[in-house]
Amino acid sequence: MQGWNVGMIIAVAGAVLIIVAIVDGGLVIKEIKIPPMSKSARIISGIFGAALIILAIGPWEGRIGKAEATFTYPSQGSAISLKTQLRGTVNPVRLTKGSYWIVLCDDDGDCYPQNKILALENGTWEHFLKLGPAWKNRPLQVLIVRASEQASSILQGAIDGEGLKPLPNNVTKVATLNLNVH
Repeated sequence: MQGWNVGMIIAVAGAVLIIVAIVDGGLVIKEIKIPPMSKSARIISGIFGAALIILAIGPWEGRIGKAEATFTYPSQGSAISLKTQLRGTVNPVRLTKGSYWIVLCDDDGDCYPQNKILALENGTWEHFLKLGPAWKNRPLQVLIVRASEQASSILQGAIDGEGLKPLPNNVTKVATLNLNVH
């Protein structure tokens, strides 16, 4: 079942329960036979099936607030040294679909993944940035990206390697911080 996620499986189960609720028994699919059911059992099946589909669609993100990550230090356009601390916040603290990453991009468009952002319980994070001498007197773009599990493995494999150009699919830029290295 490669390519299936939990949401898809829950949606299919919900659809099956709704079909069971609509069909008044006697349905045979291959070796599966659905016997006749009472009206109350069909209603319960339909309600439970609809609930599973609603759960699979996941309308909750809009109600909780869109997943977001920001920089709080240093400020946009700041001049930084080769060793500096990055700070920010992540909301919600527990991201369920993928992960946030720090990615450095140079003025040639090459991007260098650093690490996943590990947020504290209150949603704050810190990342110590240690740049090599090649970054001196150059602009630096620091990105917070949200990456799927597959893209996260690509980013992980690119740490301490050649720059990525362009960033992999399933990577979304969430925040950008433009800095100057002195």
